[in-house]
Amino acid sequence: MKKYSIKVFLFLTLLFSQLLIWTSCEKSNDEIVFENIPVERVDLLRTFEASGAIEYKNLVEARAPTAGRLEKLYAKEGDFVKKNQVLATMSSNKRIELLDAARSAGKEEKDFWEKQLLPTKIFSPSNGEVYDRRFSEQDYVSGWVMRISTGKVVRVNVDEVDLNKVYVGQEVTLFLDIASEKKVLTKVQKISQTSRKVSNVNVYEVEIPLLDEHQNYFGFVPRYGMSVTVEFPIEQYPQALALPLRAVGSQFSKELELTKSSGEKVRVELGNIFGEYVYVKSGLSEGDAIQIEKFSASGSVRKESPLLRLIK
Repeated sequence: MKKYSIKVFLFLTLLFSQLLIWTSCEKSNDEIVFENIPVERVDLLRTFEASGAIEYKNLVEARAPTAGRLEKLYAKEGDFVKKNQVLATMSSNKRIELLDAARSAGKEEKDFWEKQLLPTKIFSPSNGEVYDRRFSEQDYVSGWVMRISTGKVVRVNVDEVDLNKVYVGQEVTLFLDIASEKKVLTKVQKISQTSRKVSNVNVYEVEIPLLDEHQNYFGFVPRYGMSVTVEFPIEQYPQALALPLRAVGSQFSKELELTKSSGEKVRVELGNIFGEYVYVKSGLSEGDAIQIEKFSASGSVRKESPLLRLIK
């Protein structure tokens, strides 16, 4: 009986010791690791996007003054021309008849009348880029021969619900879809007064100039029809106080009550989310930091921490 009691005593002692070890390990595993997240000064910007394409600003026509035959072309599509520059020469139907008659009389007669009856010149009506050319040399022509683009613009369609956020002179950012890493800053030039329906949605056309310096920045000449995205600013605060979003979590209250290390309560007012940051309206200063519960020593991450402390 005595030997049995000793065995029971030893068993209970061993069991109690094991329970103490487990409890100690559990407490150690529940030890919380904290992270201090500083209040930062950053440029905060919230935008909405609209898609469009590169188009011509205006098209002006270089027209043949009369019907006839196109003799010589001096410009091709994509060439930049100046106002009153000679784009082509042509022969009127009357000149063609006279030269044909002179040709039958011999070379000297033909050469004489070619000098007397000079070909008609077709001039560029404006500075710009040759957008398209209608005829080739020796074609019979009438009407316009070339069309000149007076400049490139970006036209985008803005939904009517966003139109109140857009105004003439507004600074916007645009980029070509094939070179999205290269963004240029420009301004809204024109807003259409009438809407049109696209996919059963009322949209308004917004025009933005594409200047020469913008085109040089891309490293290649943007072509008509290329897809463009324009970013319109909705809300922006340069060098504003902000907290990384992870400090408060994606589901946060606009008003927080934080506790200083001294025990004093501090009320913090937050604004909108700007990407990975949330705007700090009041209650925090540059140099402050928020202490949040990051994870436990056991490795379990606490995604929405209930603990927020203000570290001065």
